[in-house]
Amino acid sequence: MEEESLDRIQPLNIEGQETKKPQKLEMSMSWDASAAVVSITEEPSKSNRRNITIGAVLMLITTALLTSGHFMVKLITHHHKYITCFDILFFVGIMNVTAYGIFARFAGAELNFLKLDKKVTMLLFGRGITGNVNFVMILTSITLIPLSKATLILSLNPLSCAIVAAIFLKEKISPLTIGCILGACGGVYLLTINKQSKGSEEGSLVGYIAMILASFFSGVIFIFMRSLNNHKAHVSQCNFYMGAFALLQGIVLYLTTDGLINIPRYTMLDFIVLSSHGIFSVLWTLCMFLATKYTEASFVAPIINLENFFTIFGDIFFFHYLFMTTDFIGMTILGTCIIVPIVYNYYKH
Repeated sequence: MEEESLDRIQPLNIEGQETKKPQKLEMSMSWDASAAVVSITEEPSKSNRRNITIGAVLMLITTALLTSGHFMVKLITHHHKYITCFDILFFVGIMNVTAYGIFARFAGAELNFLKLDKKVTMLLFGRGITGNVNFVMILTSITLIPLSKATLILSLNPLSCAIVAAIFLKEKISPLTIGCILGACGGVYLLTINKQSKGSEEGSLVGYIAMILASFFSGVIFIFMRSLNNHKAHVSQCNFYMGAFALLQGIVLYLTTDGLINIPRYTMLDFIVLSSHGIFSVLWTLCMFLATKYTEASFVAPIINLENFFTIFGDIFFFHYLFMTTDFIGMTILGTCIIVPIVYNYYKH
């Protein structure tokens, strides 16, 4: 009886174990699967948010460096009339070629364009040409019109950046972003109504046209930088060639023209200011390039408009710009249009 009972019980125990094990295995598999789903859904969200934050911080640093550089340009051209935009760009070329040439050597990046991919070579040439044209337009405008007005007109670049990014990079533009960009244009218009200034000449039509063109080229530059990132181009390659174009342009102008490059007339202060501006250009081009590496070009472009707030207050203290009600309203509208899409895109991602 005991043997029969044992024989009967044993299979039941074996069956029970066999039936339990699959249940445990099934439960563990379902638990692991759910954990995997959680990790898959949460990790990209955290990664995207981190990349957006890094890109935004880098563009904020870029904005601070750009603002400081623009004030240097305005001050030196205001007090030393013989300094031209080509003098400034010449030093930008020297600093960029030197810094990024050394950087490329240590990083192992190829600078010989004959050995690069044809698409990368074309993008580098496009970035170099548009970058130098953009620099000339910006520097020309800064010397002819108040700094705050020049940078406010430059703030139109997100519109061209977003449009070109949508066409060539297939980046989506939300209706909110479009509305904010159009609203920012209205804010820019209000800020340009104030034509009164003390201690400086009223800007010419050439200055306004130059900055409108610069706003377009600034947007195109963002697209070139984003495309170079997509092709895994090294940061030193991009900025080295931009500096090489500026340096070559300066040498040609110095040898063939009279008055565009005035090296013999430089004082020690001129050398210090121009060199400092060149170093700043190295830092802001690096930060700008890395910012587009972490997030979409159309997202980081509007952040640079924060320079408008710095320059308009700088004009008050350094160049005696007379603040009016239209300036305050324009700044409020512009600030709202800048902040809203940034916050929206941050939480959307």
